Amino acid sequence: MKLMVEATSNNLEKYQKHDISAVVYGLKNFSVHMGSYIDLEELKKIVKDKGNLEIFLSINKVLFDEEMDVLSNLLKEIDKLDIAGIFYYDLAILTLSQELKLKTNLVWNQTHMVTNYQTCSYYQKQGVKYAFLSSEITLDEMLEINKKTSISLIAMVYGYPISAFSHRHLLKNYYEFLNQKEKEELTILEPVSQQKYLVREEKEGTTFYRKEIVNGAKAYLSMLNQIDYAYLREYHIPNDEFFKVVDSFASIKNKTLDKKEQEQWLEKMDTIIPSTYTGFFYQKTIYKVKKS
Repeated sequence: MKLMVEATSNNLEKYQKHDISAVVYGLKNFSVHMGSYIDLEELKKIVKDKGNLEIFLSINKVLFDEEMDVLSNLLKEIDKLDIAGIFYYDLAILTLSQELKLKTNLVWNQTHMVTNYQTCSYYQKQGVKYAFLSSEITLDEMLEINKKTSISLIAMVYGYPISAFSHRHLLKNYYEFLNQKEKEELTILEPVSQQKYLVREEKEGTTFYRKEIVNGAKAYLSMLNQIDYAYLREYHIPNDEFFKVVDSFASIKNKTLDKKEQEQWLEKMDTIIPSTYTGFFYQKTIYKVKKS
């Protein structure tokens, strides 16, 4: 199993010091809610300095007709570089890849829709190499997908999970309404669930993160030798804490632990991760219409 980090810095030495296999960056103007955004020239420098790191690029925003010419030219230039893959949300990326006969591998990354082996298999037949599994399916469902498809799988195991995204500039509108100075981030409280959310606004829109770190340590033990990449989101997490988690995950990624060793490792992880939130790893996503 490999560790993949959604990076917050262009300084690759920061990641090369640790047992990290891959880092992911957002393509500037063509991605949303990423830890760091880079343009083509910055990508070229990163690829030149990457060493043994695999570099992935995220193009995960909804695309518009007027962007297609610019994007096509960018994809042609990116295809000349030694990058491991492109995360895509909009199916225009898959179409352009096929029409332009690009060789760069693709990662199916349609957030809440990457939930089953049948669609994974379909996209694999279309030439897609990876699938970034939805954080809203259970561990058992992830393992079932692994058994029934040969597409390479990526699963998030640590970080603040994304709950929703809007193309509207909600914070800007909010602060304009209050006649207050605009901020790029805000913590809000949902009144019914009493759940806190981190709201972050960028050029392309507004992202809502659940303000609880997903602790996927226990699930990670079951993913070893099953899922290809464990994804860790660095955004909004202190460096010291984040890399302690990275090093701890890395320490067992190629090992087979007995029950006692697993318990000892989980106890150690509990001292690092100040969160007992396990997301949907052990809880099915079931939404019911409330009766009035």
